[in-house]
Amino acid sequence: MDIIEYKDFEKVKMVLGTITEAEIVPKSAKLIKLTVSFGELGVRQIVSGIKEFYPEADGLVGVQAVFLVNLQPREIFGLKSEGMLLGAQAGDNFSLLRTDKKLPDGSLIT
Repeated sequence: MDIIEYKDFEKVKMVLGTITEAEIVPKSAKLIKLTVSFGELGVRQIVSGIKEFYPEADGLVGVQAVFLVNLQPREIFGLKSEGMLLGAQAGDNFSLLRTDKKLPDGSLIT
């Protein structure tokens, strides 16, 4: 594991967002296109490789989770992705990172 300095960690901006739309990316084995509301930060499109864990993408609508929002946007399978959904994986088990209480979208993870 690489060790980073605290000043590098300070650059990372993680916030809560609520998934308002989710759809399987056609012809992709892994991807789901998410529309996510970040409150005052606005709405963004995020492409995530979680299809094997959520084959029914509609089940993600309404879920509030943790997102990394200050990544350079990139194109994935022809779609612009403006952040990253965070989760944890152990073998075949996967879980989205969430808070134990619902907070306003855009709340900063500290």
